[in-house]
Amino acid sequence: PEGSGTPGARNSRASPNLGPTFSGLRHQPVTPGPGESVQVSTFIEDPDGVGEATLRYSVEGGAWREIGMRSSAGGLYQGTIPGQPAARTVQFYVEAGDSVAAAAPWPAGGVDSRALYRTRDGQARLGELHNIRIIMTGDDSSLLYRTTNVMSNDLVGATVVYNEREAFYDAGVRLRG
Repeated sequence: PEGSGTPGARNSRASPNLGPTFSGLRHQPVTPGPGESVQVSTFIEDPDGVGEATLRYSVEGGAWREIGMRSSAGGLYQGTIPGQPAARTVQFYVEAGDSVAAAAPWPAGGVDSRALYRTRDGQARLGELHNIRIIMTGDDSSLLYRTTNVMSNDLVGATVVYNEREAFYDAGVRLRG
């Protein structure tokens, strides 16, 4: 058929330099206590060499703050978010550049991604059953429950935490009746 794609050739999405790639994004502890700092780590690679890496975070939808990340063996980069009071939602992402000035965020949505954690709020019921926590920003949670959105099938960004130990970033949540 005509227009069968571009096997082996450049297509409309081709880019000469995409910037660094990321893998293994995680934060520890997954559910920090009040005042406990959180270490964010990820592996960053780029054929042109990785330049500067920055950890950006926002508490309860406030202003974005930046922290430089330090590198260690094997391309692992780490940054530490200062401790926050109890029951606070923190959104974060990493941005890195290569030696040719191409930059990329991770998760890919940057400010619009949903890598989140919530400081301990006393709601977990560990030991009884599996504990699944859905963490959303305040704005996203409000959007989900607006009368004009209650019947929507659109996914709203969230992080899902399993048993307070394992986080799944950029999950999609929607209401179902």
